[in-house]
Amino acid sequence: MCEVFAFNSIIMEAKELRKGNYFTDKTESIFKLKRIEFEEYDSDDDFTLVYGISINGEYLWHEEAEPIPLTEEWLLKFGFYRGFGGEPKVEINKNISLSYNEGEIFIGDDIVLNHIKYIHQLQNLYFTLTGKELTFSL
Repeated sequence: MCEVFAFNSIIMEAKELRKGNYFTDKTESIFKLKRIEFEEYDSDDDFTLVYGISINGEYLWHEEAEPIPLTEEWLLKFGFYRGFGGEPKVEINKNISLSYNEGEIFIGDDIVLNHIKYIHQLQNLYFTLTGKELTFSL
């Protein structure tokens, strides 16, 4: 079964996504992932459908979906605050924090996660570390 689909030429695997992940479309509306469906056809090519609902109640299927690039603006919407050096930061616990500097996510001061480029990836990382969802506020 093929579990790969494209977000505007960006190939992603369905296993990267979780219910609750945010994504956008060409109009920059914000959508929240509600479910992933796997459609099987008679041929060897199976297809993955992603279904989301926007903040204002509109629906979106995978053909129009795009990942949201990681930016300082988005991090602040997810509850990050400006750290001592001005970089967006969020505390995971009293010993560990996530911060964002020059396009990269850091765990503490030493671990660089330069593969985290989109909001859904950050949401998944945060959930893995805390067991909680990032809170989105407009």
